[in-house]
Amino acid sequence: MPRTHIRPELLYAWHGQVQLIVNTRGDCGTDQTLSGFYFREARHLRTLRLTIDGRAPWLSEASAIEPTSLHFDHVHPEMHSFGGGSGQSGDDVKTDAHGIPYRALDVRVRYELGVAELRVALAITNRS
Repeated sequence: MPRTHIRPELLYAWHGQVQLIVNTRGDCGTDQTLSGFYFREARHLRTLRLTIDGRAPWLSEASAIEPTSLHFDHVHPEMHSFGGGSGQSGDDVKTDAHGIPYRALDVRVRYELGVAELRVALAITNRS
């Protein structure tokens, strides 16, 4: 089924008088003036972002499964230098500045809207 996006840089979910507007990373911030959590057309939350050790994890998927929820999958920490091919070459395990092996954490964020509420669920799986 074809879909038309009026503002492709935004994702949104709603439930009755509640609406959540985020950028394609799942954040509410200064890059999108409309982003935030709204109830009865009044913004109650302006800033919302996910960081790990002060950095945003690498986004691998964003989806709007149903009108009342948004789902985001991330990987952390993302590799910044590669040894060859599409990923790590050799047997040595490379880590970030905090000692976490690259691509070790799968981070799933789910925003669910209900009547007059926003629920945020975060699941982190260690793959190292």
